[in-house]
Amino acid sequence: MEAAKDRLPKLIAIILGILVSYRILKFAFLRLIIPRLLQHGTAYLASSMTMVDESGPDQTRRCWQRAQNYGHNILRKLAPIMFQRIDRKIILPTTDQLRNAAKEEKKKLFNDVMRGSVTRVFVAIYSVSMMILSMRLSNSLLERYNYLDSLSDEEPMDEKTQQRYLEINQHIQGKGLEDLISAISVEVDLEMENYHLEKKYTTQQIVDLYNSIKRRIDAPDGKHRPLFPFLIPEDDPSEQDEQLLCLLNETRDIVESEHFQGILYKTLEHATNDVTKSIQTQMDTLLNSQKNGQVPTSLPMPQIIPILRRQFDRISLDTEERDGFSFAESQWRQPELEDYSFFIFSSAYDDNEIHQM
Repeated sequence: MEAAKDRLPKLIAIILGILVSYRILKFAFLRLIIPRLLQHGTAYLASSMTMVDESGPDQTRRCWQRAQNYGHNILRKLAPIMFQRIDRKIILPTTDQLRNAAKEEKKKLFNDVMRGSVTRVFVAIYSVSMMILSMRLSNSLLERYNYLDSLSDEEPMDEKTQQRYLEINQHIQGKGLEDLISAISVEVDLEMENYHLEKKYTTQQIVDLYNSIKRRIDAPDGKHRPLFPFLIPEDDPSEQDEQLLCLLNETRDIVESEHFQGILYKTLEHATNDVTKSIQTQMDTLLNSQKNGQVPTSLPMPQIIPILRRQFDRISLDTEERDGFSFAESQWRQPELEDYSFFIFSSAYDDNEIHQM
């Protein structure tokens, strides 16, 4: 009996030691091991995706995919709205206005159509591409926070905070869009000063024009233009929500990073190439349809203007059955964007790592 009493304190000490060890191991696993695993970057992501293929989807991949599916559904609603806003803000003269205008006024209106058509398509390319990348980022980042909260005993993020964060990240659909239109309009006007209604232009000259405008937008005065001010507003000093401030600070760090800018420029390059290929095809078709015995090498600007004008209509149609939504869809589906959004979701990096990406 006395021996049993002597063993009791030792038994209690062993049980307490096990409980303490369990809590320490749980804390280490949730707070240290998981974030460190997620920090291994693209090499770890590649191995993770291989494991998914071999043994079925894991929880991490499912959570990320859920966020992306949500973003894709929202894109189908927001893309048509974005195109409508651009159409309302950059108004082109109508056919009746052109037909009924006096000679001098008609020349001015044709110039407005020429420059306005080019401006509209570039605003569409940049705004929709930025909106898609912003949606990929914000949904991945928000879902990461929620996913890590679900692995711990912490309270989930307040729904109002999440909604407020998503609203702030729609800056490109409001003030950001207005600023973008102003910036692009300036570059289009400067580049098109030497393009006149009375002249003829080859297909390559028009393609070169678009490429030159893109270079002006991306790097006025030879210096890269930071595009993040169009994506996220400046700090609001009155904001008191700590969780929201944490999300916004991390978002700003990401969008200001060279990696993010590089992904955005690749996306814009893809979209611009899509438009110039369409222009080239339509101009070549028109040139080959001329019945003067010899195929011309150039077209007068009044014949080119309808082709330029149709580019916005071509990419702004909003149903998947027609050609329009395929523009936003092709931007959304770019492999670089998918890889990058998964990297954002599955990373728990610090500020230094963000700027090294």
